[in-house]
Amino acid sequence: PTATNAAGARSVNPEITDAQLAIGGTNPFTDPAKGKEQALALVATGVDHMFAVGSGSNGGIFEAATQEGVYAY
Repeated sequence: PTATNAAGARSVNPEITDAQLAIGGTNPFTDPAKGKEQALALVATGVDHMFAVGSGSNGGIFEAATQEGVYAY
């Protein structure tokens, strides 16, 4: 689905790029701290929108987005 979302975004603005990063670790869907760590890594590369698909890790992703002033949904 993320490739489809990126294609839709590029149909409006061809300059949009897509970056995907797996949370990783032993429990990627239940580790908010790791989700935040990975989200902060993405923000450091210039990402300004994140599509959180980390289930129980999403809390960390949303926390990082709020902290850094970027969008997450």
